[in-house]
Amino acid sequence: MSDRGVVFFIWIGASLLAIVSALQYTDAALFGSQFIPVGNDSFYHARRILDAAFSARGFYQFDNTIHVPEGSWVTWPWAYDYLLSRLVRFVAWLSPGIAPMAVLAHVAVAWFVVNTGLFIAVCRQLRLPLPLLAVAALAFAGAQLNQQLHGLGTLDHHFIEQTFVLLSLWLGLRFFATGSGGAAIALGSVLGLATAFHSALFILQLPALATALLLWWRGSLPAPAVMFRLAAALVATTLLGLLPSAPFADLQFSFTTHSWFHLYVAVCSAVVLVAIALRPYSARAFAVVAAVSAALAVPIASQVLTGAQFVSASIDAVLNVIAETKSPFALLLGSWGLKGVGSLYSLLIFLVPVLLLYFAWQVWREKNSRQLHLAVSAVFCLALMAMQYRMQYFGSWAMILGPLYLLAAVTQKKQWPGAAVAGAAAVAYLFAYIPVLQTQRLAEFVPANDVDYQHIAPVFPVLDQLCSQQPGNVLASMNDGHYIRYHTSCRVIANNLLLTPQHFQKVAEVKRLLSLTPQQFADTEHHADYVLVRLSRLPDVLQALAAGVSFERIAAASPTLVEHLIMADQHPGLELLAQAVTDGAPSVPYLRIYRVTPVGSPATAGGQR
Repeated sequence: MSDRGVVFFIWIGASLLAIVSALQYTDAALFGSQFIPVGNDSFYHARRILDAAFSARGFYQFDNTIHVPEGSWVTWPWAYDYLLSRLVRFVAWLSPGIAPMAVLAHVAVAWFVVNTGLFIAVCRQLRLPLPLLAVAALAFAGAQLNQQLHGLGTLDHHFIEQTFVLLSLWLGLRFFATGSGGAAIALGSVLGLATAFHSALFILQLPALATALLLWWRGSLPAPAVMFRLAAALVATTLLGLLPSAPFADLQFSFTTHSWFHLYVAVCSAVVLVAIALRPYSARAFAVVAAVSAALAVPIASQVLTGAQFVSASIDAVLNVIAETKSPFALLLGSWGLKGVGSLYSLLIFLVPVLLLYFAWQVWREKNSRQLHLAVSAVFCLALMAMQYRMQYFGSWAMILGPLYLLAAVTQKKQWPGAAVAGAAAVAYLFAYIPVLQTQRLAEFVPANDVDYQHIAPVFPVLDQLCSQQPGNVLASMNDGHYIRYHTSCRVIANNLLLTPQHFQKVAEVKRLLSLTPQQFADTEHHADYVLVRLSRLPDVLQALAAGVSFERIAAASPTLVEHLIMADQHPGLELLAQAVTDGAPSVPYLRIYRVTPVGSPATAGGQR
């Protein structure tokens, strides 16, 4: 069988493993017999996609139902949600009886096959021996990190970000290996279109730019005509992706929205690429390029600083308590420990510092253009992965592939037997994946991957009916904002979107209001028409009640307004409309919905579920 045939069967085998892995999320993606989104942000993606596909609102890039009363620009660019809305509408046209959410729930699962193929394509570009390629592909498909990205019901955009990471890497390796005009256009096009899917993906231009600068310094840059094509494709496709963008039409200049900032960055990258293509490296040429680059950086300096603060989680204190914003190494030394981090990253996480040092050394010494780009990309992506848990999709490929790439180089140099090396590598990776395999074998998923969702979801139809009869704004925890928007027509003050100053201001506003007593709340100006309060982590509450802990003590752990509204149902300016109570004895309320009324109006106890 030819090498291509072997690679095809490796891809098929790895894809089957990937699909089996992703389908482990079935219990998380089903609530009763209905498919639901999995993960908090997936609920907002689903709402926006379904509205674009079927509602009178159509596709929106400014949402007046969140961060009320002002509303806010949706920081996610148009392409991902819009294209999925066209897909689900097309499938609904083909099969009118199908549930739209059932279609959306399977998108990430199917796309796992694509990302697995791209990872294999990267391995092929690096000439990884087929036995080691098989180990790498299976490790990629079985990685817990990738299961999270592609699990059934997952609609968060991170899996498509991984696509652009892998696609730009693959095309970058091809371009720097061949120096062809076609490869230049392909790479530039992918880098340009990436920002239409996520506004932060402009940073994927950096590895290509850094590699080009190093090759310029070493006198081995591709031909000027080829570099011109790369620059032109980057600018042209960035502009093409921006044409449907409402923030672009609104003349915004911010990295948080798909705006003129992204066109400016693409032009800056193109100017540098053209400049180094026009003149060979010299001290004078370097000074000119450095001066031009510094001048171009001035208009975006504040944006870059804000982006750096966001990446470092120093932009607002609320990020300090979110696990997604923490480094895996901080989590390793903190509450997660080896078991928690190992179950996600595998024991390969301990090789990341070694790989960073190795590839940094390769950046300095590597003469081969393709291998140089690999080293630059690996350092860039591993560094991002090491900074925050949520940025794992940037560097997981390098963590999985890096040790095998190094092993292949040593094997070739020492002329070790390939079959024996591949067998040893397979055993080593199985050992490294023991925490992952144990977690996947024992994992028990709950609906939406949220222990509280199944307890609070039955109340949302009541809230939807209330807002249908009398539209209004809901004061609720930021963690419930996306749930409320997905299930109801209500508007919300805050949610889990945490990027812009307005987002953090709204979270602070909700936190302030929930810290008030009912009387203080009644005396305070606010924009809430309804108040939804609930106890968090219901399984822990039920366990505490069963252990004899008093309900008063349990409720006292909640914010002040939540505690008061849960403990009693008569309050100034508030009318109890609905509540949910625990089963069994003692039967106590854990969620209540109130309508805000003029002070002095009679408050009535609402129905129980």
